[in-house]
Amino acid sequence: MNIIKTIDLLLDWKKLPAYRAEPRVDFIVAGALPEILRERYNEEIKLIIPELPIRIGSIYPKININKSYKVDFYVLLNNGKNIFIEFKTDSNSIRTEQDKYLEAAQNVGMKKILEGIVEISKASTYKTKYSYLINKLISNSLLSVTKDGFKVKVKSNKIDLLYILPKAKKQNEIGFDEVGEIMKNSNDKFYKHFGEILQSWSNN
Repeated sequence: MNIIKTIDLLLDWKKLPAYRAEPRVDFIVAGALPEILRERYNEEIKLIIPELPIRIGSIYPKININKSYKVDFYVLLNNGKNIFIEFKTDSNSIRTEQDKYLEAAQNVGMKKILEGIVEISKASTYKTKYSYLINKLISNSLLSVTKDGFKVKVKSNKIDLLYILPKAKKQNEIGFDEVGEIMKNSNDKFYKHFGEILQSWSNN
């Protein structure tokens, strides 16, 4: 059993029409986010949460429901900056609908997003998982417990939206060439090799 040979399967399988590389790869990229964001923001990461729920009723007030969209990663930096990160292994997989709800989330700000998570937690049947998420938000000083429930405590209400994808074309995008180079500077053989894989995908 060899992890390097196993990860090389991605080079072949990604060429298949139905294979979804993103959910297999995003957790690997997450391990490199501290270095990636240090290059971009010159700041350390305080918290990473994958698949952060974005309550639909919070970003679209006319649709008052406790269902949610998801963002691949929510990152809180030590300086209080909030970043929503979408990871794409195919530049063509960015959807107009997705752009709209992420921009809507930016427009309402982080305070509304966190208030929405509290609202979903009250209605959700996944009590244990939402309790764990709420506790993470509390332990990182994004929420505090009050006698009436919870209070949001964000340093900044602004949300930066960042895409990590094969070819960067806009200011809020980071290409696989750059990410791959960062990974190749690692002392870890796995990350060095995966950096090479990402760079080979940079023209996708």
